[in-house]
Amino acid sequence: MKFAKWHGLGNDFIIINLDELTEKIDFDSCSAAMCDRHFGIGADSILLLSKISDNTFSMKIYTADGLTTEMCGNGIRCAAKYIYQKKWTAEKSFNVITEKRTLTPQILDNGEIRVDMGEPIINCADLTLQGFNGSDISMGNPHFAAIVDDLLLVNIAESGKSLELDSHFPNRSNIEFFQILDRRNIRMKVWERGCGITLACGTGSCASTVTGILHDKLDRVVTVHLDGGKLQVEWSQANNHVYMTGPCTEVFEGEYYV
Repeated sequence: MKFAKWHGLGNDFIIINLDELTEKIDFDSCSAAMCDRHFGIGADSILLLSKISDNTFSMKIYTADGLTTEMCGNGIRCAAKYIYQKKWTAEKSFNVITEKRTLTPQILDNGEIRVDMGEPIINCADLTLQGFNGSDISMGNPHFAAIVDDLLLVNIAESGKSLELDSHFPNRSNIEFFQILDRRNIRMKVWERGCGITLACGTGSCASTVTGILHDKLDRVVTVHLDGGKLQVEWSQANNHVYMTGPCTEVFEGEYYV
């Protein structure tokens, strides 16, 4: 089975073109093994892509634990650049259908990808869980974004895992901890549902930005500083959509024997 390895700010993905497969693959049973960093290819998630029409594509996502997830912000940028590089479309803006919503990425002239992530769903703007205060927000997938005074004092693994499994989230949640640097900059770390600690999270960056704005601590355009690099996030007053802009990188291509 042919695959490509990509990453968005160190959040890494195995990309597979479903239209090229010549055999039926049970990804429910093999995706966790493929993502294993010692015995497999190694990745945070798998992206399964398929072409629907000249301007519309589908993306299904498996996280490293072998389960599916609804959305992935860094993944959508990698998928968009992959689709464009493979000449599936000549357009620089097109639609990608995920489990919960249709996203519109745009290939910018500098090579970065700007994605219309749609409207945030604000389940609870002011929520305190296990001593952390933030917001419960969906960007097509669930997030609890917590504002902290000092990120260095947070045990991301311990608190992230505990909050992911909190009874407030019946389907578990992605957990972000972020520190306000100023009204246009935040520093964020993430515990991703199904993956654990990752170097970056696109939807988490969007959820954190929205949270900071809801708490009147941020302006509408924010640079999110992550372990793997920086993303720009804008929550537009004009249409209530969140826009995420950032880079992605192809690492290598190969063949995996199932």
